[in-house]
Parts: sequence; structure tokens; C-alpha cells
Amino acid sequence: MPSIDLSRIFVYGLSYVEMSRKKAKRTSGSIGAVRIGEIIPQIFARYGVNRQLDRDALVQAWAEAVAPYLPETLQGISEPGNVKRGTLEVRVQHAAIVLELGFHEKEILATLSQKIPERKIRKIRFLVEG
Repeated sequence: MPSIDLSRIFVYGLSYVEMSRKKAKRTSGSIGAVRIGEIIPQIFARYGVNRQLDRDALVQAWAEAVAPYLPETLQGISEPGNVKRGTLEVRVQHAAIVLELGFHEKEILATLSQKIPERKIRKIRFLVEG
């Protein structure tokens, strides 16, 4: 899983502030102040920080949702992928895991809805790899 390089974002963020000031100067004739609260969300969106934070939340919620149904040694054998139209795609390494998690799909969905309600996951689609 890729990590977030905050130092890179900070450096590029500073250049983004400078670009914003130059743009403000061209449009208004004076430099003016640029609010950090207006720039930070744009920087986060530009460099995928929000996406990575959402991904981390999904991975954490998935781990907590399947923990009661898989032995500790098998919990890393499944990995959540994308959410498309309310369907969570989950990659698993063995068909037996699909069957086991399929038996508990309703409970897993309830836990995911509680942990990350903004994702609106209504269904799970398992993809067997390997």
C-alpha cells in the first residue's frame, strides 16, 4: 500500500500558494492574502491524500468487519478494492474464503455500514485471485 509523502505535498503546496498569489495578482491587481483553508483541500485533492485516507479507512473497516469470522492467521487473505455503485469488490486468495465470508455477508455489511456509512456499501463482490 503506498504511503503519503507529506513533505512532498508540503513543498508542492508552497508552490501552489505562490501560484495562487500570482493568479490573484493578475486578476485583482494586488497580491492579497490566500487563506490556507482554501488551499489545503485543493492540495489534498490534487495529490490524492483524501483518496488514500478513504482507502485506509476502508481497509481498517474491512479488517474489523471480517475479524469475527476468520481465524487470525487468515485475516490478511482478503483485501477490499473499489466501491462501485454500492458494491465493494474484495480480492481473496482462495475460493473457500469466498464461501466463508459469503455466509456472513449480512453481518459484514452491517459492520461496514456502521464503520464507514459514507461509502454506502450494499453488496460485496468477491474476486478470487491466483
